[in-house]
Amino acid sequence: MPTRKSKAQIFDLAKKAAQDPAVYFINDIVAELPVGRTKFYELFPVDTTEREELDDMLERNKMRLKKEIREKLKAGKFASELLPLYRLVATAEERRALNTQYVEADVTERPIFKGHDVSDAKD
Repeated sequence: MPTRKSKAQIFDLAKKAAQDPAVYFINDIVAELPVGRTKFYELFPVDTTEREELDDMLERNKMRLKKEIREKLKAGKFASELLPLYRLVATAEERRALNTQYVEADVTERPIFKGHDVSDAKD
């Protein structure tokens, strides 16, 4: 019969999973644990120190991967294969910079009825 793991044991397993440089997301960590997603989020809510530590570890993994990808791109290697992977771990700002069809719209309010008084229009 399997034994129940304590919160500390589960956290240690989570940290061990996050140390893998190929792990980038919380769901990757949860997949390696003996608990489901619901239990994981109950044990480690977003604003806890444990969760912040795991998030920091994942962020370091993402930064390491992005650095490696940028070095390969600089050398002109495999751009079509590397860019989707970069987008997967990129921040919103980085994704905007990578988007070749970035559109910025300047929307200003303009009157529809020029020269017509519609203030006393009946409904």
